[in-house]
Amino acid sequence: MKRDMPILHKKLGENKPLTFIMSFRDMKVGFAQGDKDVTLEMVARIAIYYDHSDPLAAKKNLPKHELFYDEFPVVASGKVECINDLFKSEIDQLQLNIDKKYGQRDQPKRNNMDLTTNEYKEMLGQLQFTFNFWRKYLNDVLLRDGTRFPYNMKEFDTTVKFKNHAMYFLFEVEPTAY
Repeated sequence: MKRDMPILHKKLGENKPLTFIMSFRDMKVGFAQGDKDVTLEMVARIAIYYDHSDPLAAKKNLPKHELFYDEFPVVASGKVECINDLFKSEIDQLQLNIDKKYGQRDQPKRNNMDLTTNEYKEMLGQLQFTFNFWRKYLNDVLLRDGTRFPYNMKEFDTTVKFKNHAMYFLFEVEPTAY
């Protein structure tokens, strides 16, 4: 964590085990918007606590209350294709969706780390780098080989097309089906 989000190390100190709880709400899914096949707009919720399941936390007598909670608008988008019943996708964008006109708040919703306005903005920048790391990880590790459809019928070949803000599944009947 010291490398990825140094602001946490700076504010909390050395060797503090942390638990991050991240969830999403209000997800809007869009298809065929601009040059993107799929676009997801959502609100990410992030809470940070000391990790009390770690023996180090018990030894240090760390508080059990929430250290940080905030909600951030996030946008993710990418390309999707389906070839021979293999669903392949690549995320080309995963980032904070800061309002161009009004920007972001000056403080998180709940701040028990005593972050200043500048430290909060520094944390947002570090969070953006973390999102970029996750995007690369998802593409390089989880999505690289694609996902097989949950069926395997030799009679059908499934493809996906995006048009007019919609996603269409096309099922081609193979000649061997007759």
